Amino acid sequence: FQFITFFLMFIFFLWLVEKEAINSNEENHEKYARQKTNGPLRGKGPVIGIIVILAGILYFTVVTGLQYYDHHDLAVKICPWYTQGITGVLGDEDSVFDENEKLRMVLKQVDRNSYYVTGIAFLRDYYYNNGDLEKAAVYAKRVTEAVPIRLDYYEVYIRIAWEYVFDTYQKGELRAENEYLTDITNIEIYLKELENQRQNNYTVKHKVVFEMTPDMQTVMENGSFILDKLD
Repeated sequence: FQFITFFLMFIFFLWLVEKEAINSNEENHEKYARQKTNGPLRGKGPVIGIIVILAGILYFTVVTGLQYYDHHDLAVKICPWYTQGITGVLGDEDSVFDENEKLRMVLKQVDRNSYYVTGIAFLRDYYYNNGDLEKAAVYAKRVTEAVPIRLDYYEVYIRIAWEYVFDTYQKGELRAENEYLTDITNIEIYLKELENQRQNNYTVKHKVVFEMTPDMQTVMENGSFILDKLD
């Protein structure tokens, strides 16, 4: 992404330089002057544009350089929406950011980028470790939606969903139409449909196989048992 950004900036920079050269050779200076705003900045638009572009290139070069040398905290402080920097912060045990600051940081980034899997998984684990099973289930499901070809993500989701469902059942608040209970009881069917879909979209070399693990099978059977009792 950074390479594409720099490349586009460079192309725009060349365009500005060419435009400036063409303008300087125009014979009809009077017409050109009427198109410009009277004042001290008249005719300096391309120059200002070049300065802005160069400043932008310098900015992103500094940020990516800090990230490259593992200065994740400083990179994120300079550029709060820098995904790789945020990922570095999450994996840095010595980060100056505490858990609450990391949480706010990731929530904003996930809101900007719904496919930021590392951030979504962080939220899943954060809420699970803090006992908020409902939110943990929400983000566990979002991980599977962002990366639908990872069986281990489904396994984690079903496990967390089951803990939430069982806790809700014990409180007497579970309903048969509960979203997570439905996912649990239909997980085998869903994985089979997903496998068939992927077989149509991928070559044999990249064939994806979704097989129910023993733990997933147990959770599905437990969910079906509870669903029968609710009915």
